[in-house]
Amino acid sequence: MNLDVVRSAVSATSSAMTGSGAPPAVTGGVVTIARQTGTGAPKIATRVCEILNERHGAGEQPWLAYDKNIVHTVAEEHGLADEVVEKLDEHDQNTLDEIFASVTGQPTVHEVGMKVARTMRGLARNGRAVIVGRGGAVILKGIPHSLHIRLVAPLEWRIRSWAAANDASLDEARTRVAQLDRDRSEYVKATLNHSVDDPELYDLVVNVAALTVEHTAEVIARAIEELHLEDQ
Repeated sequence: MNLDVVRSAVSATSSAMTGSGAPPAVTGGVVTIARQTGTGAPKIATRVCEILNERHGAGEQPWLAYDKNIVHTVAEEHGLADEVVEKLDEHDQNTLDEIFASVTGQPTVHEVGMKVARTMRGLARNGRAVIVGRGGAVILKGIPHSLHIRLVAPLEWRIRSWAAANDASLDEARTRVAQLDRDRSEYVKATLNHSVDDPELYDLVVNVAALTVEHTAEVIARAIEELHLEDQ
């Protein structure tokens, strides 16, 4: 995944932002994927992009999934360690405040969160983006040519899935899944003043326990096609 795509999108958006901070007109389709821990969102997002590029052609601007590459870009622009930004929606907010406050001259959690939001708006304007996590459904809700997905599954299924993906014991996975679910929820609430469980944020909720990665990606890709987002 090319970080230059992210940087150019952010640059374009930064120069076009209005005084109210609203994103400029969207010129391409954008998809956000919110997820419960252990639902395999990064793999699914990547497969969605592969399916769309195979069917409709990548051209000069392929569909791209954005997860870790957003972290790298925001961290680079702020002069932060990647892991600090990566923990933004995966860490207790009080602990994050302590981390940021301990380093002289570093931006606040809120400021970094706003930078993430601006990056997402740039990607939305650029189009053909599938964005995982970090409150994307809240930040981009209501913009044209967008689709907002939430991936869910029963808790025990997610615990087993996380354990298998991270070569961890079930006890470790149970603790980690609960922590990540809680921290991501607190991040969206504290930073964006929304609940991740609000069904009105999402256009489609998918129970991944009933489907394979391939089938889940196919469901999302078909929704994108039905909305003609690949044509935007």
